[in-house]
Amino acid sequence: MKWIFCIPLFFILNCFAQDVNKLNKAGEKQGSWTGYYENSYNKRYQGYFDNGKPTGRFTYYALEGHINSIVDFINDSISDVQMFHDNGTIMAEGKYLNKLKTGKWFIYSRNDYLLNIFTYHKGALEGTQYTYHPKFDDYEKLKVMEQYECKGGLKHGLWKEFNKLGRVKSEGYFVDGAKEGVFTYYFANGSIEMKGPFEKDVKNGDWFFYNGETSNMDKLTYVNGEVYEPKDDK
Repeated sequence: MKWIFCIPLFFILNCFAQDVNKLNKAGEKQGSWTGYYENSYNKRYQGYFDNGKPTGRFTYYALEGHINSIVDFINDSISDVQMFHDNGTIMAEGKYLNKLKTGKWFIYSRNDYLLNIFTYHKGALEGTQYTYHPKFDDYEKLKVMEQYECKGGLKHGLWKEFNKLGRVKSEGYFVDGAKEGVFTYYFANGSIEMKGPFEKDVKNGDWFFYNGETSNMDKLTYVNGEVYEPKDDK
């Protein structure tokens, strides 16, 4: 009696096996496919191809077996993506356009709290970017830690850093990824700690250092990033 049930079961499994990992007449992937890591039985992806083009939902796996990412192919050029930590929580989510990151991307910690909001255009950071102070429980309010402008993937424009109280910790301007002009750094109470100019990411000029009182300060002059010390003529 066991053979009566085993033969049909083998036939059914064999039929299912024939329905995956097929090619069309042009040699393109067609229908359901399961990919494996080289020299391994561990799955690398599962998804559906239409004449060689991925369509619908694809699930990608890490070598260790957990889900690494899920990609929904909307059409030939647009796809929605979710990436995962090894504990199953979302690590990042966003959209691709023509295989390049586009629009807002959200980055999360392993504890499922928001860490960053990045904005992309044609694969490069563009516009206002946000980094948040790490949260450790649901009762903490989400607070901005860093806010800056980008152009063509580089910091370009106003940059600000905030403490957990929401006060500005430091601020200045970037030009093509380098600090340019006066940067100001603050104590936790909001008073100035130090300030001075940068030229192409290097300290140049007079820097002022305060002890909490604007009337009490020390001054150092920098030339090409090094403290300038006048020679004694004597």
